[in-house]
Amino acid sequence: MTVRMCIAMLAAAACMLPMGCGTHRMPVAPPRELSAEQINFEALFLASQDVLIDYGFEIDRRDRRRGEVTGKPMVARHGLEFWRRDATTNSDMAEGMLQKIYIVPTVKIDRTPRSASQFQATVIVQRLRSSRPEETPHKARFVSTSPGGGAAGGPRVSGGSANFVHLSRDENLELQLEASILSASMLRRAQLAQGR
Repeated sequence: MTVRMCIAMLAAAACMLPMGCGTHRMPVAPPRELSAEQINFEALFLASQDVLIDYGFEIDRRDRRRGEVTGKPMVARHGLEFWRRDATTNSDMAEGMLQKIYIVPTVKIDRTPRSASQFQATVIVQRLRSSRPEETPHKARFVSTSPGGGAAGGPRVSGGSANFVHLSRDENLELQLEASILSASMLRRAQLAQGR
């Protein structure tokens, strides 16, 4: 390689340096502000995650497009865990002492029927029981259901080597979570409106 070629390549590289990734430019369009409808949805979406975490759940899935937040299955409270808020009746606590009961929360955010710009959160809390005490819902996959296999007439959820029976929905815990999400969303809505 000659000296002239080296100098030409260095000059070309020096000319290309300011054109590439070396410079940072501001975006062409500034980020737009959230509309009132977007603030309502975002407040509920964030509040539902906050409330599930406050109740001790781990967030498994966040789907903004579908408006769903799902928690990972958690072993339900038994009588000796007085600090937890997920068991709502004495029979729930007694059942939790006899066998592991798993609870799985799902929050669905939909438009209200009255107004297209308002949203509401609906909470579904499923209670599951394993037919094998050593299995956990984390090891099993909730892939297929066969109707009529559950103890309470519900479907038997199979995956891996264990069968998980849907016991029932925990309507008291659903109401507690919905009320907590509603109050937390008001606070979030105020925070988002200020950031407008």
